[in-house]
Amino acid sequence: MPQCLFSNKKGLIIVVSLIGLSASLSTGQGPVSANGFGVVGRPNILWLTSEDHSAYWLGSFGNKNAHTPNLDGLAEHGIRYTNFFANAPVCAVARTSLILGTYAPHLGLQHMRSGYEIPDYIRTYSEVLQDAGYYVTNRSKDDFNFPYDKNQVWSDVGLQAHYRNRPYGSSFFCIFNSTTTHESSLFPTKYKRYRDEGIIPETTRVDFADVVLPTYLPDLPAIREDHAIYHDVMTAMDKEVGKLLADLEADGEADNTIIFYFSDHGGVIPRAKRYLQDTGTNVPLIVYFPEKWKHLAPAGPGSVIDDPVSFIDLPPTVLNLAGAEVPGHMHGTPIFGTDSSRGPRSLVFLYGHRFDGQMLKFERGLTDGHFRYIRNFHPFRPQCYPHGYTHGQAAWQTWYAAFKAGETNAVQSSYWERNQPVDALFHTDTDRWEVKNMAGDPAYAERLEFMKQSLIRQMTEIRDIGIIPEGMWHDLMGEGTIYEYVNRPDFPYEDLLNLAFKATDGSMASFARYQVALASDNPIERYWGLVGCTILGSEAKPALLAIRRLTKDEMLINRVAAYTALSQMGWKKFAVKGILELLNGPVTNMAFTDAIDTLVGLGEENQITDAQLQSIQDKVAAIKPSNRSMSLVAQAADTLLKARNL
Repeated sequence: MPQCLFSNKKGLIIVVSLIGLSASLSTGQGPVSANGFGVVGRPNILWLTSEDHSAYWLGSFGNKNAHTPNLDGLAEHGIRYTNFFANAPVCAVARTSLILGTYAPHLGLQHMRSGYEIPDYIRTYSEVLQDAGYYVTNRSKDDFNFPYDKNQVWSDVGLQAHYRNRPYGSSFFCIFNSTTTHESSLFPTKYKRYRDEGIIPETTRVDFADVVLPTYLPDLPAIREDHAIYHDVMTAMDKEVGKLLADLEADGEADNTIIFYFSDHGGVIPRAKRYLQDTGTNVPLIVYFPEKWKHLAPAGPGSVIDDPVSFIDLPPTVLNLAGAEVPGHMHGTPIFGTDSSRGPRSLVFLYGHRFDGQMLKFERGLTDGHFRYIRNFHPFRPQCYPHGYTHGQAAWQTWYAAFKAGETNAVQSSYWERNQPVDALFHTDTDRWEVKNMAGDPAYAERLEFMKQSLIRQMTEIRDIGIIPEGMWHDLMGEGTIYEYVNRPDFPYEDLLNLAFKATDGSMASFARYQVALASDNPIERYWGLVGCTILGSEAKPALLAIRRLTKDEMLINRVAAYTALSQMGWKKFAVKGILELLNGPVTNMAFTDAIDTLVGLGEENQITDAQLQSIQDKVAAIKPSNRSMSLVAQAADTLLKARNL
């Protein structure tokens, strides 16, 4: 059997068989392949995924400190995509688009740990593949941010799921996911365990002095150490990939299997995971085609493609390779295969919203791989938070401590400050770490306007549900889904989106519109009127009485928004007192996370007593049946409680 040895300059060898056979893609069940499995005329497909790192961490994507020989070898003999993006910078939300081929905000799934239902007609790519005769396995990341029947979506899922278990005559689609590189790998308890078990070395391979730090981080020993440790973690993950590739060869499947490798989103350093910048969204994609299937490839071995593509393009691409019909609800386009005539889009859509129980900022973005535009609909919230899951990493703790001590420069300090820019435009070709905002530069005014209008069109096209505060959803959608509510014929989507943009422009020229919104019968309008006044701050004082009336609004989220506006208008003590009173009431919806967040943003989180925080957790625990989204309210309270004991 002819073989190609995948080797590279660092000496590791991957063996993958390449048999010089030609075949045409068939949509039907054909004759069984020579090894007794798979249908002749249809490829097997293997997805290898890792967690929480951007393309930056791989040697084949330019990192000179990286030691990832297996993946670099795969890239050398495969195709490397340099402008491949996770549409969201956090796992479950990113995976929503990955399994559905649909933008998460279209369905109301843009929030982390979402428990919201989706319409019955929305199908996963895995179900379509099963209908086409594929054996579809997932080992074993199965959190896709919405409730679903695992037995319906997968042929097999879990730690034992494997293509080896498939029935005779079946082609396979198989996912192997590595959790080794998860952000928790930089928590001391985790990396110490890795060292004890021999997964990573006792002493880092990369010297701290050789670490390349992003300019937005202070140059401190703990931050350098975390970077060095993560290089070792990446090498450990790379070894896992090598083992899986060797198994594929040993099983006699390498000649008939198209291999994808990518990570689930960016990370793992501070201001990466959960952020729309390149560090959070630009992920590696390597695709290898064996000789038999090279006619389906968009380019030859070793090629580099810089067209902007994203997660939503992978499901239609896989279905295209399998000869299956792409469902009409999918927003993505096949990037290669038998029917990729539509080609890639010129702009990739990015989104961030409630990530965990602390990060509530509503952001949307676009990138063409050269420029990135980010619209911040909650500019009164800081980019970084002083508490939370991420602070298990020493780098996060050290950065925040340096900021509090006044030891950070203007750029490094800006992420912790409450008032953020509404528009951000970065030229990523020249500003790798995205620290120079060009939105205020007249030379970039035309590009800024183009990106802004493109974003409005994108949000309108998919009817982005993010314009409705999550704290209203339960009251508005009734027995249906939030998707069905927003897609009613009489829902004024364009008017509300226009108001959201006007509100976040924070212009006195739109103040009259804000005042009209404050008096509206529509609670969503009232919310955006309050946001506009929050951004105007003291300039919105003519609306003071209207805003104070809304502290009694029927929607709890609007009461929180009213107090937030008042805090920006000089009524901070009044606002803090009002929010504390709200927190003593019944825990009924996600508005409680906004209330806690507002106090944190004001630096007044210590006004909440330990007893109040514990009471909030107890109230959430008493909700029956348990509500996955509401658990984030308890998490937000628990985070503050634990932070006091650090």
